[in-house]
Formats: sequence, C-alpha cells, structure tokens
Amino acid sequence: MFEWFFAPYSSLLQGVEVLLSSAIFGLLHSYQGMNGILRTALIGLVLAVPFLLTGSILPSMMPMPPSTSSSESGLPTGCCDGSGSGSGGPYSAGLT
Repeated sequence: MFEWFFAPYSSLLQGVEVLLSSAIFGLLHSYQGMNGILRTALIGLVLAVPFLLTGSILPSMMPMPPSTSSSESGLPTGCCDGSGSGSGGPYSAGLT
C-alpha cells in the first residue's frame, strides 16, 4: 500500500530488519549466557544473507540439522520418546 513511500529506503529497512531479527534471535538464547546470545545473533546475521539474496528461507534452512530423536536433541534417552525407560520427570513419582 505504501511501497511508493518506502521504496527509496528499502535497503536501509532490510538492514534494520536483519539486525533486529538477529538481535531477537540471539536474545531468545539468553539461557546460554552472553556467549550463546552473541553466537546465535551472529548465526542469525549469517543466515539472513541467503534470504536477502534469494528471497526464500529455504537456503538458510539447509545448514540446520534435523532433530528427530531425543538423543540428538540433547535430552536424556528415554525421557520423552515414549519408550517408558526414562524417569518420567517429577510428575510421575510414585505412580505405578
């Protein structure tokens, strides 16, 4: 609707969008500490480049490994995979 107004600023707006989305991406990893925030923000910046070049998020998704099993996701094996071999967490204590 207002493309004619923002057209001269499109590259500047894209730069602001990339910086803002990378900063938010990094902050969402604050549980990893400052090092995790900075690393994931940098990864966000790097993965934004293929998107800007192609207009598609698919090239940026290619380097991400699939996390299909609990052992790959970092969770203890048997915890949440339905096998029943894990402890079940605090809510299953005393249940038989």
